[in-house]
Amino acid sequence: MTAWRSHLRKLTRGSGLDTSLHPVLQLPWGSWRLRLLSVLVVLLLGTAVAVILNAHWNRKLFAELQGLEKQRDQLEVEWGQLLLEESTWSAHGRVELLARERLQMYVPDTKSIQMVQP
Repeated sequence: MTAWRSHLRKLTRGSGLDTSLHPVLQLPWGSWRLRLLSVLVVLLLGTAVAVILNAHWNRKLFAELQGLEKQRDQLEVEWGQLLLEESTWSAHGRVELLARERLQMYVPDTKSIQMVQP
């Protein structure tokens, strides 16, 4: 009997308290069951820490994803505006007007058009 068990029995003798120990406390330190229990507790704590870190990582990645989706939406709006601007600047009527005013170009008469045979 170990010293701490006998000390516990001396303290509780005559007090009416239950002196039976929990099954885990009755195991000596060299027992394979206690070692297994210790390993399982360490693994449980390690798993708990891994779950916490994984949840944090997922929240961080989700926040980054939302930021990137917002940026994508802004770029799509800007792209639509640029396409509208491009179609405005390249409209046929505007190109023809600029060709007449700046370059003094004109549409030739049908009499002055010559067809070239290949």
